[in-house]
Amino acid sequence: GARYPPGWPLLLALGALWKFQAMFVVAIFVHLIGGAAMARMMVRRGLPSVLCAVWLFHPLFWSFSRTLMSDVPAVTLLLLAMDAWENGQVRTSALALGYSFLVRVSAPLTTVGFGLAVWGEWRRKWRALIVLCLGVAGGGALLIAVNTIKNGHPFRSPYASGIQSIFSPRTLADNAWIYGLALLAIPPFPLLCLLVRRRSCDRWAWVALPVVCVSLVYGFRDTSPRFFENLLGGQRLILAAHAALIVATAEVWSRIPLIRLAPVTLAAGAAAVVGHHFMVAHLQLRYAPAAQAIAACQPERVLYNHLASRVALSTDARSFFLVDEKAPAVKADVAVLSLKQLTNRFDTPDIYKVPAWLAARTSSCRRYGEFYVFDLADRCPTLGEACMFSADQVAPP
Repeated sequence: GARYPPGWPLLLALGALWKFQAMFVVAIFVHLIGGAAMARMMVRRGLPSVLCAVWLFHPLFWSFSRTLMSDVPAVTLLLLAMDAWENGQVRTSALALGYSFLVRVSAPLTTVGFGLAVWGEWRRKWRALIVLCLGVAGGGALLIAVNTIKNGHPFRSPYASGIQSIFSPRTLADNAWIYGLALLAIPPFPLLCLLVRRRSCDRWAWVALPVVCVSLVYGFRDTSPRFFENLLGGQRLILAAHAALIVATAEVWSRIPLIRLAPVTLAAGAAAVVGHHFMVAHLQLRYAPAAQAIAACQPERVLYNHLASRVALSTDARSFFLVDEKAPAVKADVAVLSLKQLTNRFDTPDIYKVPAWLAARTSSCRRYGEFYVFDLADRCPTLGEACMFSADQVAPP
C-alpha cells in the first residue's frame, strides 16, 4: 500500500548527498546497469553484446531513464534477476526480485511472471526456487513493515484506497489498443516476433503476461493530446513487459538485416536519442523561461510550492524551502509559485492560493507562463509579465 516504497529513494539519496541534479546521474547509472545485464543475456544467446543498445537507446527506456521515477530501476532489477537466474546465481536473482518490492508497488506482477517463466525447472532446481521465494518473501515483508509504520496497517493506505476504484473492465479495449500497438510497432517489434516465430522465443515471454493482463483493466494511463507522446508515454506501466519480451524474442528480431553490425546499431540508437530530444523539447518550454529567470537572480535560498518544484529545484541554490498557502513570511532570495497542477494531459484549474505576505509583494513579482517568480532580494533582472492576483487567488492572512 505504500505509495513510494523506500528502495529507490534510498538509492537516489546517494546522489542527493552531493547535489539535487546528481540524482539524475544515479538514474542513468541504473539504466546502464540494465544495459550490462542485457548484454550478458545477448551473449548467452550467441548474439553480439552490442545489441544491448536496443535497451539503452530504446525510445521507452531511454525516455524514462531521464526521470527520477522508479519505472526503469524496477525493470533493471527484473533484468538483473533474469540474467542472474540464467547464470546460476540464484541468490543474486532472489536479492534483485526481493529488492524490487522496495522499489515499486507493482513488483508482485513481475514476480508472478518470473515465477511462471522458471516454474518448469522445479524438478531440477527446487532448492533454487526455495531461495527465490525466500528473497521475495523478505522484500515483501520489509514493504509491509514500512507500510505499517507509515500508515498503521500492513496493506491499507490512502494511495491504495484511491487506486482500487481505478480497476474496471471498461478500460480494457482502450488499453489493449495502445499497449498492443506499441508492442507490435515499436522496434524491435517484440509482440510481432512472438506471434510470427513463437517457437523461437524463450520462457521470459511469460513475464509479460500478468503485467499486461492487469494493466488492461487498470484505469490510469499516461496520456497526451499528441499521438506519439500518447503512444510512448502510455507504456510506462508495462515497461517490464516490453523488456521481458525484448529478451524473449531476441533470437527473432536479431535476424533483422544489418542489426548485428555495431556501426548500424549504434547509429540507429543515436538517431533514436536525437529524435526523442526533438519530440519532447516543446514540453520544456513551459518551464524554461521561469527556470532561466530564477537562475539569473543567483539565489542562495529559494521558496517554492509543490506545483513549482520542477522549476525551483532546477536552480543551483544552496537551500530550498517548501511553502504552503498558510506559510508565514520566510526570508529568502526568490520565491516561485504555480497556482495549477501542470500536466500534458489536459488543462487544470487553479488549486493553490498565494500566501498573503507574498501577494503583498506583487510589485517584485514577474510571471512566466504558469509560474510566478518573486524577487525578494532585489537582484533579479526585470523580465516577464507583471503579476496580478484576484482576491480569490490569495489565501486569507
